Amino acid sequence: MLLTRDECKTLADKVIRLAQAAEVEVRISSTQNANTRYANNTVTTAGFTSGVSVDIEVTQEKRTGSVSVSDLSDDALAQAVRQAEAIAALAPPDPEYVEPLGPQTYPDIKGFYDETAKARTADIVPAVKSVVAEAEQDRATCRQRAQNGRSSSPNSRREWRRC
Repeated sequence: MLLTRDECKTLADKVIRLAQAAEVEVRISSTQNANTRYANNTVTTAGFTSGVSVDIEVTQEKRTGSVSVSDLSDDALAQAVRQAEAIAALAPPDPEYVEPLGPQTYPDIKGFYDETAKARTADIVPAVKSVVAEAEQDRATCRQRAQNGRSSSPNSRREWRRC
């Protein structure tokens, strides 16, 4: 499952609301990958993976705790936030702590091709066949891995406030 920008924003806002710590950073990784491997001029393996993870980092009084979770249920997110806060409470203050940057603005990058990201083995095999045909014509064997994927990795941070 690949989360949309709006779904990531909703998820990050939910985690931030759950936290009691002065600083909260949420990193979301949402990925999909398809691959087709061929060797000796034939497809040998094909696969598809999909995943989502949420990294939660909280800082209170220069003490930081972090937890990663792949369960996006409300209960799991609440438990992860509480665990990160408990870890931060046990951690010693970081003598090298630096206050986080304030809100940042980033440009939209137009480097995504939906048709490529949606390609699966059935879409990739014709390209593999053309490479294999050319290799066989030259009396050669070929091997390669064709892979495509897409990911979304937004970060969100509660604005820092003094304790």
